[in-house]
Amino acid sequence: MKLVLMSDTHGLHEQVEVPTGDVLVHAGDFTRIGGREEVIQFNAWLGPLPHKHKIVIAGNHDLSFENSPDEVQPLLTNATYLKDNWCGIAGVGKIYGSPWTPTFQGDPRYRWVFNADPENMSRSLSKIPDDIDVLVTHGPPDGILDRTLEGVYAGSPELRAEVFGRINPKIHVFGHIHEGYGHYRANETEFFNASVVDRAYRVRNAPWVVDVETV
Repeated sequence: MKLVLMSDTHGLHEQVEVPTGDVLVHAGDFTRIGGREEVIQFNAWLGPLPHKHKIVIAGNHDLSFENSPDEVQPLLTNATYLKDNWCGIAGVGKIYGSPWTPTFQGDPRYRWVFNADPENMSRSLSKIPDDIDVLVTHGPPDGILDRTLEGVYAGSPELRAEVFGRINPKIHVFGHIHEGYGHYRANETEFFNASVVDRAYRVRNAPWVVDVETV
């Protein structure tokens, strides 16, 4: 079984060359501001893709998925949408999706949706079962593929504590920090920052292809 991992397309999905595989995973920020038409366009793009399973979570730019979820979630007819829950896929195992990222402490322009303070972050992450195989979060754990151009490590300490202390998934995919694109292995977990756009919102990075049987 091959997973195709991507994140942070920000409405530029049609510019992405998507590899073939069995399961497509998008780790959030598939729109610019979560507009209804953006969601419809993204769903239409997903439809013809050949992957048997398509998993999507929201990110901080997907505003309507927190502000008016009953209106936009039904528009994602061509994917399984996960928010603080999981699905099972034969040959892959349990896949859990969580959109939450730490509340940005600087410029309020960057405080979008699915932001959480440390207490609420811990509360949300505590819902993740111990036996998850693939963890999909919008943001990275602290210190893992999360370094910004300014040298700030912008990942979540609470997420790091859960991933290393309790969950230990085989695969953890995320995005959010565009300049953190890359792959890292630690404690038997394969970490992938799958942001396809760079800091300037240009499509620069390829989706990752992961063979589950070799992990």
